[in-house]
Amino acid sequence: MNWVLILLAAVAVGTVFGVGMGNHRKANVAFQLVKNRREDIRRLLERVELEEAPAYVPGAMCYGPMAHPERAEYICPVCGERTLYGSPEAWFLQNDIHNMRRMAEGLSETGYFEAFLEETFCSFCNPGVQGSVRLVIVYEEGDTVKTVVNLQDLSMIQGLLRGGLVFPGGTDDLLPLKDRVDRLRTILGIE
Repeated sequence: MNWVLILLAAVAVGTVFGVGMGNHRKANVAFQLVKNRREDIRRLLERVELEEAPAYVPGAMCYGPMAHPERAEYICPVCGERTLYGSPEAWFLQNDIHNMRRMAEGLSETGYFEAFLEETFCSFCNPGVQGSVRLVIVYEEGDTVKTVVNLQDLSMIQGLLRGGLVFPGGTDDLLPLKDRVDRLRTILGIE
């Protein structure tokens, strides 16, 4: 029975004085990895620059053309007001904006940074401003990068953060990232 008490006392003393603190080391390493996320992105970009660009992989070209909507209603996610748009914005508002919102959420889930969209399509929140979508990236260090983006920009970022050298285009084709490194640096705020 005495050996059980001695063992418990040794564990308690070891915990107080830092012996066997393996869990705290893991927490420190995890913190360091999160702290250097911008450097991780810089390495991904350098890899894309250094490696040979993969060949273009064409996508499906057998789709029939879709009719563009004549108008679409934009419901502001901030104030809830509605703004009516005609063509060509109607196509973007019915199709691309939803995909862009989903992709921005996915970017945050990668752990490199927090990402969200700022939309200026609401005529109540942004009177007299031409509609656009800005990607807002907030790094762990606290700095923020805002850039006007489109659906292809978000697809490029997804391809990069997945460690790839390509990204999917609009018809399921695979496009090389190598030619778009400058644009990626701008969007991600990497010098």
